[in-house]
Amino acid sequence: MKIKILGSAAAEAVPCHFCDCRICELARTGGGKELRRRTSYLIDDDTLVDYGPDINWQMNEFKIDSFKLERVLLTHLHADHVDPVEFFWRRAGFAKQPINPLKIYSSKNTHLKIISLMALYGNSLSYDELNIEPVILNPDGTTVYEEEGKDFKLTAFQANHAPGAGPCVFMVERSGKRFFVCNDTGYFFDPVWEQLRNARIDGIVIDCTMGCKMENCWNGHMSGDVILELVGKMRAIRALKADAFVVANHFSHNADCTHEELEAFFNPMGIEVGYDGFEFEI
Repeated sequence: MKIKILGSAAAEAVPCHFCDCRICELARTGGGKELRRRTSYLIDDDTLVDYGPDINWQMNEFKIDSFKLERVLLTHLHADHVDPVEFFWRRAGFAKQPINPLKIYSSKNTHLKIISLMALYGNSLSYDELNIEPVILNPDGTTVYEEEGKDFKLTAFQANHAPGAGPCVFMVERSGKRFFVCNDTGYFFDPVWEQLRNARIDGIVIDCTMGCKMENCWNGHMSGDVILELVGKMRAIRALKADAFVVANHFSHNADCTHEELEAFFNPMGIEVGYDGFEFEI
């Protein structure tokens, strides 16, 4: 399984439009790994995780072939993770050729947001005219979603984030490997820990909105010290393989951490630091 990080920022991206903090100014002047779009991932060539306001730029910058996409996995309904209007360009009159079918996996609340906002904008009243098939996820940690004839399995777990909004973290299985997407979330709820016991995950990306200087951020998002606690416990209960590829991602400029400072904190602990365009394979 090949994973590419298309975006590595939290909600307001880096730089934030209206901020002149140290991190935002560094991103403006230096670019490179300090310049972060909203978080999204590409799995192989056919699966996107999250579809936020930077998706058009990301697909063009990283030369993603939209005709190869088969599914989009949406973690939750916050605007940095799903921008409903971006699905509307699939409609006849914008796209000049027939559009391939696309599955959208998300909670019921996220599907409702997409449909209601497209209708509010006067764009579309249903998924049908966009050739989208909705799959409503139950984040119970036990329901496995499979596609007939496809090497693809998905299990959703309840995220510690945005109560009432149906947020999910995902385990994607393919080619005998397991990849875990856990942003946005704080430290896992107790039932999730039990569900992950002996999962033997091969690779994971972890919410690090609060960076490596803040401490004790357990709920909603995580700080670096909590990530170390989480990874340690996951290894102890064999949720993670001993050689699992671990990446911290989803950074806010408010954490006041440069990419180099994040690497100095995480790399000695065997954890990579995500950036836009970072690729890895599990």
